[in-house]
Amino acid sequence: NKLAGEVELIKSGIIYRRLRDSLELNVNYYVQGTVLETELYLISPFQVKYTITDPSLYNRKFNVNFLENKRLKVSSVGQGRTTGGEYEVGKPIKLPGIELLITTTPNFTAEAYDLDYHFTIEDEATVNNYLDRNLAVEIVNPEANTIQIAFTDYNSVKAQHIVDKIDTVYLQEKLARKQEATVQTLNFLDQQLEENRRNLQVAEEIG
Repeated sequence: NKLAGEVELIKSGIIYRRLRDSLELNVNYYVQGTVLETELYLISPFQVKYTITDPSLYNRKFNVNFLENKRLKVSSVGQGRTTGGEYEVGKPIKLPGIELLITTTPNFTAEAYDLDYHFTIEDEATVNNYLDRNLAVEIVNPEANTIQIAFTDYNSVKAQHIVDKIDTVYLQEKLARKQEATVQTLNFLDQQLEENRRNLQVAEEIG
């Protein structure tokens, strides 16, 4: 039962939220190949920061093409129409329901001008489903209190980073819960001591 609780904690919204924040899993970057697209986890030539006011723009594909003179083209298709245009790299891009800031990273090279990129901004539910679907947590040895954590993804680097981060945030959360439980116990003991003191004082006054 104790290990089952640990498995439940690892696959909980608390851990998933920590993963989303620390690994920035809400924005995914891709490059289009001749046949398939490839996710550019940690090697994207550009980075996206955003502010969304229209929730329908989550999980939507935004196409990016880099142009000369620090320009880029951004487009997105939704509800049968295309929005976007040509903008300057590093300057705010205001579109209906969203504001973007696209900057280049150290991975940007001259090759980027010839490639087709796109990114998606995923909402909390989509990221949680992705984690829950690909994360396997199993009790290996109950006597030794051993739990095995595995993650499946086409990108092996991303999978390894997620497993490593789960290990880190899980231990941090365990420590935080132990500290919280200790504080609650000490507060309870303080209350009991104070109540006992008052009871003794009343008893002395009656006596």
